[in-house]
Amino acid sequence: MSDPKKWMPPFASGKLVSTYEPLYYYWKELKESGEEEFLEKSMLNEDDYRKVAELAQSSSNLYDILDALKEAFKERISSEYAVKALRRYGVNVDEDSAVEILAGLLASWAIEAAEKWGMIRLRER
Repeated sequence: MSDPKKWMPPFASGKLVSTYEPLYYYWKELKESGEEEFLEKSMLNEDDYRKVAELAQSSSNLYDILDALKEAFKERISSEYAVKALRRYGVNVDEDSAVEILAGLLASWAIEAAEKWGMIRLRER
Protein backbone atom coordinates (compact mmCIF):
# COMPACT_ATOMS: atom_id res chain seq x y z
CA MET A 1 0.00 0.00 0.00
CA SER A 2 1.17 3.51 -0.75
CA ASP A 3 0.78 6.81 1.09
CA PRO A 4 -2.22 6.34 3.43
CA LYS A 5 -3.37 9.95 2.99
CA LYS A 6 -3.74 9.57 -0.79
CA TRP A 7 -4.66 5.88 -0.90
CA MET A 8 -8.01 4.68 -2.25
CA PRO A 9 -9.36 1.14 -2.53
CA PRO A 10 -9.88 -0.33 -6.02
CA PHE A 11 -12.50 1.47 -8.13
CA ALA A 12 -13.04 4.23 -5.56
CA SER A 13 -13.35 7.72 -7.03
CA GLY A 14 -13.28 9.96 -3.99
CA LYS A 15 -16.64 11.52 -4.91
CA LEU A 16 -18.21 10.59 -1.58
CA VAL A 17 -15.17 10.18 0.67
CA SER A 18 -12.34 12.68 1.03
CA THR A 19 -10.01 10.10 2.62
CA TYR A 20 -10.02 6.34 2.91
CA GLU A 21 -7.12 6.49 5.35
CA PRO A 22 -9.02 4.77 8.21
CA LEU A 23 -9.85 1.86 5.87
CA TYR A 24 -6.17 1.71 4.87
CA TYR A 25 -5.22 1.33 8.55
CA TYR A 26 -8.02 -1.18 9.15
CA TRP A 27 -6.72 -3.42 6.38
CA LYS A 28 -3.15 -2.92 7.62
CA GLU A 29 -4.16 -3.95 11.17
CA LEU A 30 -5.95 -7.04 9.83
CA LYS A 31 -3.00 -8.05 7.62
CA GLU A 32 -0.46 -7.56 10.40
CA SER A 33 -2.60 -9.67 12.76
CA GLY A 34 -3.31 -12.43 10.25
CA GLU A 35 -7.06 -11.76 10.40
CA GLU A 36 -7.72 -12.98 6.87
CA GLU A 37 -11.42 -13.70 7.53
CA PHE A 38 -12.23 -10.09 8.42
CA LEU A 39 -9.95 -8.81 5.67
CA GLU A 40 -11.88 -10.83 3.11
CA LYS A 41 -15.23 -9.76 4.61
CA SER A 42 -14.26 -6.11 4.19
CA MET A 43 -13.70 -6.47 0.44
CA LEU A 44 -16.50 -5.74 -1.99
CA ASN A 45 -18.08 -8.69 -3.76
CA GLU A 46 -20.76 -9.33 -6.39
CA ASP A 47 -23.51 -9.36 -3.76
CA ASP A 48 -22.49 -5.87 -2.64
CA TYR A 49 -22.77 -4.54 -6.18
CA ARG A 50 -26.17 -6.24 -6.59
CA LYS A 51 -27.35 -4.65 -3.35
CA VAL A 52 -26.22 -1.19 -4.49
CA ALA A 53 -28.10 -1.62 -7.77
CA GLU A 54 -31.25 -2.88 -6.01
CA LEU A 55 -31.18 -0.04 -3.50
CA ALA A 56 -30.63 2.53 -6.25
CA GLN A 57 -33.69 1.20 -8.10
CA SER A 58 -35.89 1.43 -5.02
CA SER A 59 -34.64 4.83 -3.78
CA SER A 60 -33.01 7.84 -5.34
CA ASN A 61 -31.97 9.19 -1.94
CA LEU A 62 -28.23 8.69 -1.48
CA TYR A 63 -28.48 8.88 2.32
CA ASP A 64 -31.05 6.07 2.43
CA ILE A 65 -28.82 3.91 0.25
CA LEU A 66 -25.76 4.68 2.37
CA ASP A 67 -27.65 3.85 5.59
CA ALA A 68 -28.88 0.50 4.23
CA LEU A 69 -25.39 -0.43 3.05
CA LYS A 70 -23.80 0.66 6.34
CA GLU A 71 -26.13 -1.66 8.25
CA ALA A 72 -25.17 -4.55 5.99
CA PHE A 73 -21.43 -3.86 6.36
CA LYS A 74 -21.43 -3.53 10.16
CA GLU A 75 -21.50 -7.29 10.74
CA ARG A 76 -18.49 -7.69 8.45
CA ILE A 77 -16.22 -5.45 10.54
CA SER A 78 -14.13 -6.43 13.55
CA SER A 79 -14.81 -3.83 16.23
CA GLU A 80 -11.46 -4.56 17.89
CA TYR A 81 -9.47 -3.84 14.73
CA ALA A 82 -11.70 -0.92 13.76
CA VAL A 83 -10.78 0.79 17.05
CA LYS A 84 -7.07 0.05 16.49
CA ALA A 85 -7.24 1.41 12.94
CA LEU A 86 -8.88 4.63 14.02
CA ARG A 87 -6.30 5.09 16.77
CA ARG A 88 -3.58 4.82 14.11
CA TYR A 89 -5.52 7.44 12.17
CA GLY A 90 -5.46 9.64 15.28
CA VAL A 91 -9.06 9.26 16.45
CA ASN A 92 -10.08 7.64 19.74
CA VAL A 93 -13.63 6.27 19.64
CA ASP A 94 -15.57 3.42 21.19
CA GLU A 95 -16.17 0.14 19.34
CA ASP A 96 -19.67 1.03 18.08
CA SER A 97 -18.47 4.35 16.66
CA ALA A 98 -15.43 2.71 15.08
CA VAL A 99 -17.63 0.12 13.34
CA GLU A 100 -20.02 2.88 12.22
CA ILE A 101 -17.16 4.86 10.67
CA LEU A 102 -15.66 1.86 8.86
CA ALA A 103 -19.09 0.69 7.68
CA GLY A 104 -19.68 4.18 6.26
CA LEU A 105 -16.41 4.01 4.35
CA LEU A 106 -17.25 0.58 2.94
CA ALA A 107 -20.75 1.76 1.95
CA SER A 108 -19.36 4.84 0.21
CA TRP A 109 -16.71 2.76 -1.54
CA ALA A 110 -19.41 0.37 -2.80
CA ILE A 111 -21.37 3.26 -4.28
CA GLU A 112 -18.31 4.88 -5.85
CA ALA A 113 -17.20 1.55 -7.32
CA ALA A 114 -20.69 0.79 -8.64
CA GLU A 115 -20.67 4.15 -10.40
CA LYS A 116 -17.27 3.42 -11.94
CA TRP A 117 -18.65 0.10 -13.22
CA GLY A 118 -21.58 1.96 -14.79
CA MET A 119 -24.16 0.31 -12.54
CA ILE A 120 -25.46 3.58 -11.08
CA ARG A 121 -25.02 7.27 -11.70
CA LEU A 122 -24.42 9.87 -9.03
CA ARG A 123 -26.06 13.16 -9.84
CA GLU A 124 -24.50 16.50 -9.02
CA ARG A 125 -26.59 18.93 -6.95
